[in-house]
Amino acid sequence: FVYQPSGAHNVGAFDLLTECGRSGVLARIYYPTETQVENGHRYTEPEYVHGLLDFLHWSRWLRGFFAWAASRLRLCCAWHAPLIGADDNNDWVKLEQSKPADAETSPSNQEQQPQKQQKQRLPMIIFSHGLGGQRHVYSAICLDLASHGFIVASVEHRDGSGSCSFFLPEAVSASYDGDSVDAEATTTTVTDKVELKRLRKQQEEQRVWLHYEKHVLSDYPYRNKQVRHRAAEAIQLTDTMLRLHKGQAVSNWMPGCRGKQFDWLLVQFKDRIDTNRIHIMGHSFGAATALTAAITAPEGLYQTCSLHDVWMHPVDPELYRKLKVPVLFLNDEHFHWETNVARAREVLESPGLSKGMSTVLTIRGTNHAAQSDSGLYAAFWLSKRMGLTHALEPREALQLSSRVTQLFIARHEGRRRLTEDENELLNGDRPDVCFPEFASVPDEPRHT
Repeated sequence: FVYQPSGAHNVGAFDLLTECGRSGVLARIYYPTETQVENGHRYTEPEYVHGLLDFLHWSRWLRGFFAWAASRLRLCCAWHAPLIGADDNNDWVKLEQSKPADAETSPSNQEQQPQKQQKQRLPMIIFSHGLGGQRHVYSAICLDLASHGFIVASVEHRDGSGSCSFFLPEAVSASYDGDSVDAEATTTTVTDKVELKRLRKQQEEQRVWLHYEKHVLSDYPYRNKQVRHRAAEAIQLTDTMLRLHKGQAVSNWMPGCRGKQFDWLLVQFKDRIDTNRIHIMGHSFGAATALTAAITAPEGLYQTCSLHDVWMHPVDPELYRKLKVPVLFLNDEHFHWETNVARAREVLESPGLSKGMSTVLTIRGTNHAAQSDSGLYAAFWLSKRMGLTHALEPREALQLSSRVTQLFIARHEGRRRLTEDENELLNGDRPDVCFPEFASVPDEPRHT
C-alpha cells in the first residue's frame, strides 16, 4: 500500500462521474466502512502517470518504468464497499432502490416493509487538488481523513490545470445499452473472458483524455478564470453529494461503475451527511479554489475552510476581505514568498472573521510536496534527493497535516472540548513541530 491511514476506521471508496460531456463533475469519494481492506485498489492508471510525467517535464523514456511501478501501488481502501453503519448485505439500500416512488406514503407498504433504522450522519470534506494534480495524487490525506470518520469528496478538475483527466462523449449516454464491467470485481455477470475483455476495452476507449494546458504561471486573467471554474466544480460536487443525501437521483457514468448493480453505492448516502458539518479544503491551487468557493458559495454551505500552502495569485483581490467562515492557513516551512504571504494576510483582515476564527500554522521540516503523495513513492532518502520531501518523513508530515485539519474543524464545530495537548499543537505552541506564523523568502519565480 502507498499509505496506511492512521484512523480507527477502514476506508471505502469509489469514483463518480455525473455526466457525459464536459459539464459533469468527476470525483473520488472516500468514506468510513466496516468492510475489511484486503488487496486494496490500484493506485492510478498509465494515462495519469504519463500526464504527470509530462507536467513535471520528466523524460518520456521513463514512462514505461513509472507506469509499471505505479501499477504495483495499491490504495489502502475497500473498493465499492458499503458506507459504515449500513445493514448487513446492504439490505436497506437495496430496499430503498427497489421501492416505488409512492412507497413511503402508502400505508400498506409501510406495514409490509421493515423499518429502516436511523443512520448516523457524517461530516463531509470537499477536497481540491493543486496545479498539475489529479484525484489520485492526494489519496493519502483523503484516506487519512476518511479513516477518522469523514466523507471526503475529492474533485478532479477538468479546466486544464490538472496533469491529466478525461470526459466521456455525450454520445455515450445515448448509446448506452446497460452493460457494465467492474475491472476489479471478483464476480461478474459476464462469464466469457473474451467478452469481458472486449467490454473493458470498449469502456476505456470511450474516454477523451485531457492534458495539462501549458501557460505562464503569472498570467492573472488566465489563472483567475481557472480558479473560478474550479470553485464552481467544487460547489457542484458539494451539491451532488447533498442531492444524494436528500435521496435525489444522481447518475454515475464512470467506466467500471455503471449500471443498476452499482446504484446502491449512491443510494446509501441518503440521509447520511450532516449538512451542518460540511467543510472545504485544498492544496496550493486547490487552496485558492477552496478559498474562492468558500467566499462565493451560498452562505452557510461550508462551516470551515482549510488552506494548505495556498497560492494566492489566482484569487480575485476583491474577494480577499469577504471571507466569513473560519479559515486555517496550514503552511509548509519551505514554500511561501513575501507577496504570497502579504495577500494571505489580507484575507486574515476580513471584517467577516472575528477573533478566533482564523488559525495560521507552519509545519517545520516540510516543503510544498509534503501535502501530496509524492514523497511516499520512494524511500525517504531518495524522496529527499528528488526534492519530494524535506527533513520531516513524508508519512509523519501527512499525518500531522491531517491531524491539524481535524483539530481545526473540531474546534469550530464545537462538538467536543480539545485537550491541552491538542490546543498546544493547533496554537503553534510546539516549537519543535510547528509555529503560529508564515515563513517566507523574498519574491522569486516559482512553480506551485
